[in-house]
Amino acid sequence: MNRLFLITGLLAVLLAGCRRHKPETAMPPLRVGVAEAVTDSVPNRMEFIGYLASNFDAVIQPRVNGYLLTKQFANGMPVKRGQLLFTIDPDQLSTSMLAAEAALQSARAQAIEARNNSKENIYIQKAYLNGKELKQPRIPFVAIVSGGTLLLEMGDKPKFDCFN
Repeated sequence: MNRLFLITGLLAVLLAGCRRHKPETAMPPLRVGVAEAVTDSVPNRMEFIGYLASNFDAVIQPRVNGYLLTKQFANGMPVKRGQLLFTIDPDQLSTSMLAAEAALQSARAQAIEARNNSKENIYIQKAYLNGKELKQPRIPFVAIVSGGTLLLEMGDKPKFDCFN
């Protein structure tokens, strides 16, 4: 009996595998577009991420005092050498110019000369102000303001009595 069930089961499996299968339908072919080839130039175009910095950064600051009347540029705008950037009030500028010229004349009137000065000769031997020998190691304020020439004679050894 066991054999009979085994044979019947085998026969049922064989008969089930022998039935007719329907063929599966295939996908329709894909549509392909066609384009005509053309000869043309292609621009070289690249995109980069980066940081830009100027070769030259200029700090603009005045060299004279005065009130600004006009500003001839905007922040970030490129400027050229010699370009007018500001217009300064001429009244205050002329006053500043006169003061600067007076200071220049005063500086030209004061001169210091060191005779026999060298690497070895670093000590003052005698000092003269406007041709007169100094007897003290100080110069009066009036002599400094009025200008003149300070002459120092130098030597290689300290002279402790040079102002006596």
